[in-house]
Amino acid sequence: MTFKSDYSYVNGLKMYYEINGEGKPLVLIHGGGSTIQTTFGRIIPLLAQYRKLIAVELQAH
Repeated sequence: MTFKSDYSYVNGLKMYYEINGEGKPLVLIHGGGSTIQTTFGRIIPLLAQYRKLIAVELQAH
């Protein structure tokens, strides 16, 4: 399983993201007041076996 994390500048904001797995992409966006890990931490390893997960950390979370 592949894993990458980095920051990307979007409209002047420094946004954190993670990419896990390989295959057809699936974008994960967490809910308000949450994070990638609190929302998807338990299912990322399972989903990454079948899909390329792109998880975006929303601003101020």
